[in-house]
Amino acid sequence: MRLSKPILIGSAMAFAMLYFMHDSIMSGTATLTSGLGTLVALHVAVVLLFASLVIIFPPARRFAAAHRPSREHMLGMALGMFVAAGSLHLAMHGIL
Repeated sequence: MRLSKPILIGSAMAFAMLYFMHDSIMSGTATLTSGLGTLVALHVAVVLLFASLVIIFPPARRFAAAHRPSREHMLGMALGMFVAAGSLHLAMHGIL
């Protein structure tokens, strides 16, 4: 199925965000800075890595438009994220 990969990636992103932010959200004294900072730093590092690779090794013309996410791709990722995060949230509260 064409949407299976975006759904899996969206699920992984939801679990990663919950992992990074759970301690900050659940403790009464902690702030969101450590989890949010880690999440933002990792995203910036990945973007810089890929940007530098594209500058150093320019893609061939046929690969120039290889990953331009479509609306269906983004909706698949969002679907995976919401289902994974919602299921985990409900399971942690004993509802699911």
